[in-house]
Amino acid sequence: LGYDEGWRYAPRPREARSGELPGAHFGLYDVIYARDEHSGAGWLVGPDSAEANERWQQLEDLLFHPPKPVHGQAEGDLGFSISKEDFCRQVQRILQLIRDGEVYQVILSHRLAVNYSGDWRAAVARLCSDAPPFSAGLGIGPGRAVVSASPECFWDYDAPSRRVRTYPIKGTRKQSQDAAENERLR
Repeated sequence: LGYDEGWRYAPRPREARSGELPGAHFGLYDVIYARDEHSGAGWLVGPDSAEANERWQQLEDLLFHPPKPVHGQAEGDLGFSISKEDFCRQVQRILQLIRDGEVYQVILSHRLAVNYSGDWRAAVARLCSDAPPFSAGLGIGPGRAVVSASPECFWDYDAPSRRVRTYPIKGTRKQSQDAAENERLR
């Protein structure tokens, strides 16, 4: 689901943007790779049919054989969704809201876009090799992909211990066992 999809269904101060990407993208998969992270064992699972067998082979090739190098490059400069002046105005507005006690945290983000030629997987491979560490890509049809990069690990689940860990970087701080220290940190 795209981030703006929430704007369509919940009362918000603005309307959802109509962009070039679909608000949601779903897939039905007849062949999957399942992995037990504790033991490291993995399985290809799917029906025994001619259609599934072709996808089975493609998935097996991706998982167990070195991938062929893919190439691609950006065409031109990144396009920002807002101007530098508008971004600075938004920062000033946020700082005023914080001073007024209306909010304590705001995540100001904006979209970047660029035309790209070649295989989108090359952009993902570059992001994964250069950092930030949490990068991903999703092909969503011919000539379309979403490529994402973040320095933040929102959460990590360790299956053997059944523990979830978070690593927020959005201005949060640890809570102390001491009430007076918590008040000072607040």
